[in-house]
Amino acid sequence: GLVKANEEFAAWLTGEKSMPFGANGEHVTIKLIDFDDLEQNQYVVTQQYTFRAGKTEKRADLVLIINGIPVVLIEADWQRWHTPNSDAADLMRPAADDRVDLREVDPAVGNVRNDGPESIEPAAIEQ
Repeated sequence: GLVKANEEFAAWLTGEKSMPFGANGEHVTIKLIDFDDLEQNQYVVTQQYTFRAGKTEKRADLVLIINGIPVVLIEADWQRWHTPNSDAADLMRPAADDRVDLREVDPAVGNVRNDGPESIEPAAIEQ
């Protein structure tokens, strides 16, 4: 269930897992986030980040992404998040159209190795 999935994901995050990526298929430790040398990680903070699971979409106002993994989600409606017994289920709602700027981007955006300013420039759209 969910607890087991969280435990498994935590093992990947903390370097408790290995994969046969070494010489001759040797297993090497995989660290999705380098907690020993934090400067080795790639950090991105973005607004209006959309999560998709099947046909469901949810959008967070502000998201911290480390090495391509969204780890912190922040909603702007602080009062409702921090009011006991408030019904905050609708906070993960799609943003209004006037708050979202949709544009095609270069495929390089999907690779954490690409960290230059050109990554956020609109892509040339082929006609």
